[in-house]
Amino acid sequence: MPVISVVMPMRNMERYVEQAVRSVLAQHGVDLELVVVDDGSTDGSTGVVRAINDPRVKLIDGPRTGIADALNAGLAVATGEYFARCDSDDWYEPDRLLRQLTFLHYTRAFDAVCGSYVHVTPAGKVIAHQQGSDKSEEITAELRNGIGRTHLCTFLVRMPVIRRLSGFRAFFIGTEDNDFQLRLGDIGRVWFEPTIAYRYRLHGESITHTQPSGQRKWLEAKAREFQLQRQSRGKDDLELNQPPTMPGDFAPVSTDTRHEMRDLLLGSAWKLHGLGKKKEAIRDGLRAVRVDAFSRQSWKSLLALVIK
Repeated sequence: MPVISVVMPMRNMERYVEQAVRSVLAQHGVDLELVVVDDGSTDGSTGVVRAINDPRVKLIDGPRTGIADALNAGLAVATGEYFARCDSDDWYEPDRLLRQLTFLHYTRAFDAVCGSYVHVTPAGKVIAHQQGSDKSEEITAELRNGIGRTHLCTFLVRMPVIRRLSGFRAFFIGTEDNDFQLRLGDIGRVWFEPTIAYRYRLHGESITHTQPSGQRKWLEAKAREFQLQRQSRGKDDLELNQPPTMPGDFAPVSTDTRHEMRDLLLGSAWKLHGLGKKKEAIRDGLRAVRVDAFSRQSWKSLLALVIK
């Protein structure tokens, strides 16, 4: 039986999925299985996965009812003692699973460990590092207060805890990971290690960029609201079978990732400026201008970085 089950939801990621799969299979020193859930791909994604021809890979059909249900389908066949997730357009850092497994093996008080991540372009070029703490610390209290600091794909979690949570909730369309992290903090202790664990690719075909941003923000706000409900009364509206009605007037979807790249670079620039690294701050400010040259915000920030 494998020690770690990595679940990978996949839909039409022929261009990226081989790198994602190989980054998982290349993890040294851990006995793992990779459950790839094909959720209705119409391109050559499944052929790419089959061609890898590794006995550790299980390719199954998903229910085609959303990413939360696809993840739950993967969990239903997972047999490992620990759970990790990798999306089919991203990839793992080398040996991250071994580091995290070692931590949980020797630190029984914690049920999960997570790390930081890097945003990259479609070609894999680094845009910016995650904005967050550089300190190793427990983040359970943050999660219980509705604050998630990193990506779910940086987590390694003990499987019994996953089973207690009953998987992912389909109400959170495209934001099931936010809700899952917060609920994880309700029943287990979580440790954050700032070492980079994951490479998150920004591109127009990802779920994030094919979902209205207003809908995503509304659902993220509901995840935080539900967390506060659980803290105050023990159960949230979903658990009480009282789901709120989602607004239907969200703005049209935009697959243009330039604004997100710009904001990441400006955030990185000001963080570097705060650390006294003016040269590096101006560098990222210039990169933000190159990404979105018609943005007044980019030019104003660059000017401020130069003057201050």
